[in-house]
Amino acid sequence: MAPGYTCWLKATRQARANIQTMQTHHALVEKTVLQFLKTRHEALASATPLPADLRVFDDGLLDSMALIEMVAAVESATGAEIDMLRFDPAAVDTASDLVERLVASIEV
Repeated sequence: MAPGYTCWLKATRQARANIQTMQTHHALVEKTVLQFLKTRHEALASATPLPADLRVFDDGLLDSMALIEMVAAVESATGAEIDMLRFDPAAVDTASDLVERLVASIEV
């Protein structure tokens, strides 16, 4: 095998592994956020999946302290740390935004 091909093959395998990891993280983050919100708000008890248009801060579902608790729960579920310098709560409007921003802020 040519050295260039070996490097390309190794990089391709690593890229596939990274994609699988991010997909796994996304599923775990979404599940954890939904469970967290369900424990705090009875109206969400039967919600599956997480309502995409749910406004987490404006509707009073989360405050700054609850957000820190949720981040800890996500870190525990994924086994990875959330980079709080990359995570911007001010940019979060909906539950979907929250999940996407948490996943994007996971340190891998």
